[in-house]
Amino acid sequence: MRVIYPGGIIVRISGGSAKGIELKTKKAKGLRPTTTLVRGAIFNCLSSFNFNDAHALDLFAGLGTLGLEALSRGAGHVDFVEGSSALCKIIRSNLLLLKMPEKGTVYNYRIGQSYSHKELTYDIIFADPPYEIVIRRKMLEALAKVINPGGALVIEQSRRQTAEPGCCDLEMVYNRDYGDSKLIIYNKVIQS
Repeated sequence: MRVIYPGGIIVRISGGSAKGIELKTKKAKGLRPTTTLVRGAIFNCLSSFNFNDAHALDLFAGLGTLGLEALSRGAGHVDFVEGSSALCKIIRSNLLLLKMPEKGTVYNYRIGQSYSHKELTYDIIFADPPYEIVIRRKMLEALAKVINPGGALVIEQSRRQTAEPGCCDLEMVYNRDYGDSKLIIYNKVIQS
């Protein structure tokens, strides 16, 4: 199904092995696909990050665009967490479209203000919650526990929200507004 969002947005992978592939989409209440501009900023900021075989987590995945982009750029595996079963089906379809179904696991459940997920750890975490959900210190503390040292946490939230300063070995390295969105990137400090 081809859905063109208000303003003519068509969602395509912007880099890596699947660059240019148009993703399957679906209109859904509160769904706000990460724009090409913001995705470009995210992956430009992460240009020194080694995606080769990285294990990533895409929280509040929506269409899964950020995780799919990471796979296109060499990530080894992405866990997608999304509360809508209809959007989970779209993510699975897009994994097939990118010919990477074995590189993604899709979990259908909602995330509150905390996060706990098995005993997995990740090299990179993307969190793009609905704008009414605020990423607070408690959530950062929970996410810090599952990010590997040297890993990154990328948050896209409403620009009207204040970015939490780093905590728990998370150091804020980027904080910038893009239209209605605020992009924040934290690195997990490597302890010597």
